[in-house]
Amino acid sequence: MNLIGKTFTIFVFVMAVAFAAFASAYYFTHKNWMTVAAEKSKERDAAKSELTAAMTKKKELNDEIKDERDRHARDLAKLEFEAVELGKERKKNQTVIGTKEQELLDLIQKTSKMHERLTDLRTNVARLTEDIRTQVDQRKTKMKELLALKDELNTVVGEYTRLEARRKELVEDLEKAKQALGPRSPK
Repeated sequence: MNLIGKTFTIFVFVMAVAFAAFASAYYFTHKNWMTVAAEKSKERDAAKSELTAAMTKKKELNDEIKDERDRHARDLAKLEFEAVELGKERKKNQTVIGTKEQELLDLIQKTSKMHERLTDLRTNVARLTEDIRTQVDQRKTKMKELLALKDELNTVVGEYTRLEARRKELVEDLEKAKQALGPRSPK
């Protein structure tokens, strides 16, 4: 064989190995486009269903957010209403407290006046008690004097009665003596 034949043989062999490598590389990297397309279709359907689920979830979450906002708005309105009502009640209570404080001040003033009056009355009672004691002492003194005078009067009346009885006796004795001496003639 000559050089050209040997060269072509080596060239054919090298090319066969190259084409075999190329074919095996192509075979190992080759994909079945139908399976890939089916997988991609399944992935797309799964992605669509995930997207639909996500959209549904988003809609539900948006609805929940809207409901929460509405509930929050209602709660806020309710709290504002309660705040207004509590403010009115507070004003009313402050008015009542003011009235009660004024009544309390009036009662304190009345109590103070009553204490002053009570002190005056106690002073008057003490003075009157002292006056009564003085008068009682004076009456006791007068009563003692009256009893002494009554005793003296009784003594004097007794003495007078005794003297009157004695006078009667003496008058009787004098009459008896005059009768016994007889009548005297006037000269």
